[in-house]
Amino acid sequence: MPAFFFKQPNGLYGRFSTVVDCPTHYNKTKEELIAEYVRKYEEDLTEYFESKNMMTYDEMKSYFVDNNMTMEQWEKMKNLMETPINELNEERNGKRG
Repeated sequence: MPAFFFKQPNGLYGRFSTVVDCPTHYNKTKEELIAEYVRKYEEDLTEYFESKNMMTYDEMKSYFVDNNMTMEQWEKMKNLMETPINELNEERNGKRG
């Protein structure tokens, strides 16, 4: 698989593509990523998440190359991945100032 999955500091998950050298998915639950892969690639990731073979967030960051994503986009994405879930939910629901 030309990608790996990682757990974010806020407890959600992301997918890093080794093809484009940047994250392609972030702030997803395990269930969302599994459902997307089953739908898109007909590949069930349940065993992958249960095996605990995911990259750490810090390992994932070391793979980033600004070829297909600007540093500004990368910084914004990192900030979102590091934002606590309750703050993300408040922001999505329009309760955050």
